[in-house]
This record gives sequence, structure tokens and C-alpha cells, in this order.
Amino acid sequence: MKSMIFLFYDFEIGGAQNALVNICNSFSTRKIKCYAICLNNNGPLLDNINKDVDVICLNQKRIMYSVFKLIILVREIKPTALISTLYGLGKLLVILKLFFGQKVITCYREATNPNKDLKRNSIWNKLIYYFNDVIICNSQCVINEIININHISINKIFLLRNSISSAQVLNSKNNNDFKRFLFVGRIDRVKRIELQLMALSKLDPTKYFFNIYGKIVDKKYYEELLKLVVKLNIKNNVNFIFGVIDKSIIYKDSDFLFMTSKYEGFPTVLLEAITYNVYPISFNIKCGPSEIIKSNLVGKLISEPKKNKDDLLFKTINKCWNFKVDNLEAQKILSQFDIDNNINLFLDFLNDKAS
Repeated sequence: MKSMIFLFYDFEIGGAQNALVNICNSFSTRKIKCYAICLNNNGPLLDNINKDVDVICLNQKRIMYSVFKLIILVREIKPTALISTLYGLGKLLVILKLFFGQKVITCYREATNPNKDLKRNSIWNKLIYYFNDVIICNSQCVINEIININHISINKIFLLRNSISSAQVLNSKNNNDFKRFLFVGRIDRVKRIELQLMALSKLDPTKYFFNIYGKIVDKKYYEELLKLVVKLNIKNNVNFIFGVIDKSIIYKDSDFLFMTSKYEGFPTVLLEAITYNVYPISFNIKCGPSEIIKSNLVGKLISEPKKNKDDLLFKTINKCWNFKVDNLEAQKILSQFDIDNNINLFLDFLNDKAS
């Protein structure tokens, strides 16, 4: 494995982009020449790219406009493998695969549950899974979803869960009756933040505070949340925070993290929360939470009811009020997601494909 190309749309904050940055950086430490090629270089994650990685910006607004520039670059670089994530770039990989054939290994990383994302075209889904040499999945659940619907060979699938670079669990926080709750992620309707607000509004307002760290993806939804905060009379208990903030600051003083999405691929925020001794409360959704929260010692996994979801969340909060992450159990779980071990296995998989 001499060189690799990692395709990015941009470097804006997001779980898929952050995961690919981590993968790229990890490969660059293994004497493999890595190139991060992006359509545009907007976004703070650019600063997280290792200095050994060559960043090439195509300065294109649309994915398909970049095809010819990419073909020229691939011809010049002659990479062993091309890796990308996000659905739109998966289409681009199909085109590059058709052009270069067996000269390059194309790897598409599936970032979410493909059968829940209604914005996708089922035909393009099948083409992405059929033509690319490797389908990287970030959870066993996503693998099952892909195989059940698309019937592709298990031999081209590799399980590469979102990883963390440190598995050191911080010390437990002090006991007190005032709790700080946390949401980290996109301000997007699929995250169902309204359920969290409704559940917390049933608590004594002198006993909690709720920080929402994120990026606005759906402006209309964000405005609805602001109105809901006023309607529930919890304006003094809720704070929306945007921009790039160090993870240690986000998690440092928090006690609980919420996960109420309709679906996920593999929610890395649950791993981050456990690392910082923040107790996660999550619906048992597809995909990912059940592969992380395997015991009440590290988090609470709850079956999602059809009705009164916020009531169940409220009851769970009360039951877990004094729960904390067990350090020893957390260490066992987090050790499974060490990025160096996972990348070594993936590199062996790619070398087998290249031979």
C-alpha cells in the first residue's frame, strides 16, 4: 500500500467527515502517502488533518463538476485505494471505478442506515454497493441492513466502527442534586431534540440545565425548537451553542447525554460521552447504540414506545438521576474502539484486496 486518496466534500463539522479525517490521519502515520482531495476546503476540520497529508482542493460547488479533475489527479497519483464517505461522493466513486477498473481499489464508507435515509435513490444505492470494491460499515447493524436489502457479498464488507484515539476514562464527577444535560450533533429534525426539551420541562427547573451543542442544518426546525423552549417556559434552562469548541469543554461539566435520533449509523458521541464520564441515555435505535451501551454501568438504553416518548424519557431521567459511568466497564468497551487497532485490521484487509 503506497498511496491513498481520501475524498471529502468539505471539512465542515459532521460525524462522517470527522471519522474520515481520523482514518486518513491514522493511515498517514503508517508510511503511506495520503492525499485529502476536497471539492472545497471550507470548515474547521481542515485544521485537524495531519501535516504529512497533502490537501488538494478542486474548488467545485457540485460533485459531478469535479469528475474530470479527479480523473487527472488519480492518473497522476496512481493510488492503491480511493476512500470516501457520504452518499453523493459514493456516486463519484462509481464513476471513477468504471473509468479505472482494477487499477485502483474503491472504498465507500457507509455513514448511516441507508434504508432509513429517504433522500436516497435506491438505484444509486445498488450501484454504489455493486461497483465499489469495499463497503466500509461503521456498525454491525448497518451491515445487516445493507445485506438484507441489497444482497451484496459479505466478502466486500469491512466493519470499521467510528473510533476514538484515546480510551482513557476520566474520573467520576462529584455527587450533587443539580444535573447538566447535553446534546451534541446536528440541529436536524431527525435528531428529535424536541423530545429532550419536553422531557426536561417536567423536571424542577432549579435542578437542571441543558446545553445543546451543534450546527444548524435545518433552520426551520431550529426556529421551531426556539418557540418550543418559550412555550415550555424553560428559556432559563436551555442554551444553544454553535461553532468549534474543544470536546473537553463540551463534556467536562456535563452529567448526562441524550440520544433520541430516528436513526444513526454509529453515534460516536456515545463513545465520547463515556470517555468523559458523561452518562448517556439513548433510545435503542438502528444503528449503533446497542453496540456501545451493553450495560447500565456505562449508559441507559431504552426501548422506544410508539406514543408518549417524552414521558418515558422523563421517567428514565428520574431513574438514572444518580447514575454514573463505571470506569472499569467503560474501559473494557472503549478498548474495542481504539483507532490504531481497527486501522491495522483494515490495512490488512486492503492489502489482501490489492494482492
